Amino acid sequence: MESLSPYEQQFQALGVDPSTAAQAGAIAQKQANDPSYTLSNEDQNIRNAAFQQILQNQLEAAMQQQQEEQEQRQREEEERINAAVFEYVRLLEQAQETESIGLIDAAAAVKQQLLAEGVSEAEFNQRVSAIDGVLWSESYDYDESDDSAFEARWQKETQSIGVPGNLQHSELLDDRFRELREQQLERNEDEQERRRLRHHVQQADLDL
Repeated sequence: MESLSPYEQQFQALGVDPSTAAQAGAIAQKQANDPSYTLSNEDQNIRNAAFQQILQNQLEAAMQQQQEEQEQRQREEEERINAAVFEYVRLLEQAQETESIGLIDAAAAVKQQLLAEGVSEAEFNQRVSAIDGVLWSESYDYDESDDSAFEARWQKETQSIGVPGNLQHSELLDDRFRELREQQLERNEDEQERRRLRHHVQQADLDL
């Protein structure tokens, strides 16, 4: 396989298509070998096409970078708002447990700060509902023999509402996870007891 000339390699490295890069590279090589070489109209057109591709590639790269930076800022802002809303929910949960007016005031301050930053009341309530819907859902089916599946469902649900992973949030999530698991185990035990009683009653009827 024939190796590319240094000039052709440079043009290709800048995103010029192979055909144009080969032609533009050959012209650049001629100029390097003979400083008095005069470009023909065709040479000039080839060079212009190569540099046009380079400029276009640079423009697209700049636009792509700008878009990625904008998306990153949006993700960070989304995470920040979710973190604040989750903090609001956490503070209210603690306030309910401790009957602390101070925690209620702290939660209210978090909400007011978000509203002051432009988050609407409707959006705030929607985010709170989304978090509550995950934290207090009763739809988690727990199979004692498959703990990993239950935990995977829990992680998927909490990630879907953008819950960040700092220590305080994790503690509340872990506590709720254990609570859900214990509740499901109790329901399973109650159901097993009901089945046992039904079987006992049915057996007693048969004996009669």
